[in-house]
Amino acid sequence: MLKKKFGVLLLAVSVLVSLIVPVHGADIGVKSPYKGIDVSKYQGTIDWAKVKQAGVRFAMIRTGYGGDGSTSDWNDQTDSCFVQNYNGATKNGIKVGAYHYSYATTVAMASQEADECLHILNGRPLDYPVAYDVEDSCQDGLSSELLGQIVQTFCEKVKQAGYKVMVYSCVNFYNNHLTSSLVSQYDTWIAHYTDDPTPRFSDYTMWQYSSSGSVNGITEKVDLDYSYYDYSIPAGTFRNDTSAYSFGTNSQYTYKIITDSTNTPVASSSNSSAISVSGATKVPDGFLFTITKKKNDKATITTKSSDGKKTASFNVSPVFQCDTGSYTFQSSAQQYVYKIRSSDSTPPTAKSSNPSVVSVSGPKKISDGYLFTIYNKGKGTASITTTASNGASISFRATGTYPLAIRSDTPLHFTLKQGASYQYKFTGAPGVNYSFTSANSAVFRKASVYQSGGSYYFKIYGVAPGCAGLYASTSGWAGRVGIVTVSAPKPVSKAIRSDTPLHFTLKQGTYYQYKFTGAPGFQYNFVSANNAVFRKASVYQSGGSYYFKIYGVAPGCAGLYASTSGWAGRVGIVTVSAPKPVSKEVRSDTPYYFNMKKGTYYQYKFTGAPGVQYSFACANNAVFRKASVYQSGGSYYFKIYAAGKGCAGLYASAPGWGKRVGIVTVS
Repeated sequence: MLKKKFGVLLLAVSVLVSLIVPVHGADIGVKSPYKGIDVSKYQGTIDWAKVKQAGVRFAMIRTGYGGDGSTSDWNDQTDSCFVQNYNGATKNGIKVGAYHYSYATTVAMASQEADECLHILNGRPLDYPVAYDVEDSCQDGLSSELLGQIVQTFCEKVKQAGYKVMVYSCVNFYNNHLTSSLVSQYDTWIAHYTDDPTPRFSDYTMWQYSSSGSVNGITEKVDLDYSYYDYSIPAGTFRNDTSAYSFGTNSQYTYKIITDSTNTPVASSSNSSAISVSGATKVPDGFLFTITKKKNDKATITTKSSDGKKTASFNVSPVFQCDTGSYTFQSSAQQYVYKIRSSDSTPPTAKSSNPSVVSVSGPKKISDGYLFTIYNKGKGTASITTTASNGASISFRATGTYPLAIRSDTPLHFTLKQGASYQYKFTGAPGVNYSFTSANSAVFRKASVYQSGGSYYFKIYGVAPGCAGLYASTSGWAGRVGIVTVSAPKPVSKAIRSDTPLHFTLKQGTYYQYKFTGAPGFQYNFVSANNAVFRKASVYQSGGSYYFKIYGVAPGCAGLYASTSGWAGRVGIVTVSAPKPVSKEVRSDTPYYFNMKKGTYYQYKFTGAPGVQYSFACANNAVFRKASVYQSGGSYYFKIYAAGKGCAGLYASAPGWGKRVGIVTVS
């Protein structure tokens, strides 16, 4: 989430990661993950009624950040919109959880952050867990063992208060730093942003898949999430997540018993020789069971609670379905393909009751069944019957016509890119004039048409993404001769590439130059999130790349951001380190303990740091005193005179520094 305590509004970043290694868990067979959002003060005032209408099922609401100071600091570190967001979400029936952003670098700080989080929650009930948000750059250098202790300290204290808990982090930080078993004992909410909207990453219990989503009722961009578990199960729940199931080409399927009970239920099959059942694996909202197909037959799967008082059942049946209920040939269509969905490895057979009108051929094996083709032979009707190897059959009525014999050089289903053109060639019955039209000119439209040698050349233009039919007609006949899908052009990625790692360290008072390369034809701007840490020194563009020089102003950490039309993102995190302090120590050519006889002289040679002015003094002029001093070539020559018996120190000093550099004994 990366929402900092100083109120810097972070720009949405879509980070494309090519590989993600699951931390823990297994594929739990989720069919429809629950849609959710996470919010803080950065989303402003939210219309929660509209959010509910938009299909949002749960919301994770920020409590605050940090909490290692006094309780008076907690008020400043509390999210200013927490109470109004909590009240708005719960009032509109949206399930609620919370998250707390961590800056903890010690176990004691983690304990205080838990105290602050609980102080903000103030006993409010939650449906979803309290997530500990661990990802801050100040924690990069901590060992995995210490981070594990920090996570466990926070989570256990919050859990003792009666709340469910989980850990939130971005995938890179989690995989590189949160590797301790003290972390993996808790549910995981992972952040991994991608353009793919398909719910995945079910190896984690929750997935934050976007930081730049749009939801009706929220004016600002918002984080979007999937939850693979229902954390808000009512007491006493015991039900299947599956009402019925038919095997396809797969031989195994996982179903879930959703229950708030921690006692393991028992599952059985009414026909275990055909469909067996095994399990159970505990998950946060129930138990997982696996059914395995041994042969193509049906069974009832029954699951009972451990005390036998509650039961949930569903039927499993072999698949044998037809995708067609009836079909009437248009004069333009000479053949039609229908599909039988079947899990049987033995091909079914098909026949026509009137082959002189409609004939049938096939099958052709596909991944989830078989394809058959029927042919228009003449006017009339026929019953097309398909029979499985176990004797089950399914029929539909096919009606033939006298074909006007229009043929196309293009498959029935054709895909055209938006903004592109394509020309069909149609050949119809001799002496018959045809016309052609698009069913939806907003998807594709006629570009041109001409006739030559008994054929028609009909050019179309892809207007906008969608699907529409292409129709031909003549006197007394009209028919669909094509289905055109117009696809959108692949969006141009405006993300920018850098020659520098995301995390970069710069010494105070030094310069560094980034090289950024973005999408062709776009102008990019660059800015420091905090000019007190680092600032722009210069920027110039050459050959499609940007050379952005920065200067380290003062120790600290701040983001470097790039933006262009319709896109903005963080492209670097710069840490400015303080320069190593200059040592002002002086070196002496004389032992620290030195003996002299009364009435004699001795000259010291001292060499100090370049550019620093030194002075020297005797601690007791009655024992020894300065006779003379001069500087030459970066060294000081300090002559002393032994005045009287005794022992005294010799001292050197410079601005901001002072030290005893010798002890002189006069005998």
